[in-house]
Amino acid sequence: MVPPQTWMLKGSFSDLRSSPPHESKVLAEPVSFHGLLITCTFEAIVQLGRHAFSEADPPSAPVLFVLRRMKPSAQHAFWACRLIESRPSHIQEALLRGAIQADRGKSSSIFSANQLSLLAMPNSPFAYWLDKKWISLIAQGNDVARFAQVLPGLKTGDDQRFLRYQWRSMVFIVGGTATLRQGSDRADHA
Repeated sequence: MVPPQTWMLKGSFSDLRSSPPHESKVLAEPVSFHGLLITCTFEAIVQLGRHAFSEADPPSAPVLFVLRRMKPSAQHAFWACRLIESRPSHIQEALLRGAIQADRGKSSSIFSANQLSLLAMPNSPFAYWLDKKWISLIAQGNDVARFAQVLPGLKTGDDQRFLRYQWRSMVFIVGGTATLRQGSDRADHA
């Protein structure tokens, strides 16, 4: 499959990655699908950068993956390649071919991850490139807010000063006479 990478990390896709057993809202029986990480075995995954395909340019970076419709074993580890930089398609192709031929120790873009270990993290993000230590820390609930005050990111804080205005000119034709009207309209944020 070749979906956009958003399904891997966004919280709104957490039920696609893994979901607890629950009752169907339509049928009065349990749902058999509990997420891709639980019901399918990932064999290989390649996370590409923008412009990966010369024929099409989706607005998001694509992810290629091969999976089997079989529950993963506790020891199952899948092969992964992370080429997330935006590059022309022919360069990404060459990098991927090289990564396939290389082994993990020779390339920083090759990973092997235990599939079921990803379930330990809240919302089960498909963060296969994380080290086992990081997965363990995240699984324990050690988020930054427990240790430090989390502040808002970069923002203007002064909308009146930084909002953009546009000057528009419109021509009206009334009774054969052209009239020019000009004025400012408040536009969206800069």
